[in-house]
Amino acid sequence: MSIGLVGCNNIERKMKKANKLLNNEKYTETEKVYKDQLKWNLLMIRLI
Repeated sequence: MSIGLVGCNNIERKMKKANKLLNNEKYTETEKVYKDQLKWNLLMIRLI
């Protein structure tokens, strides 16, 4: 169970990082795709 919690914390940390990238207007196309992927992954996790 703690492994699952660690996984969630890791994802949230990545989401925060991705949001910082989005707020910074100079993010690259790759970072934008990365952020979209994280958003999708978070959605899927919430549905489970």
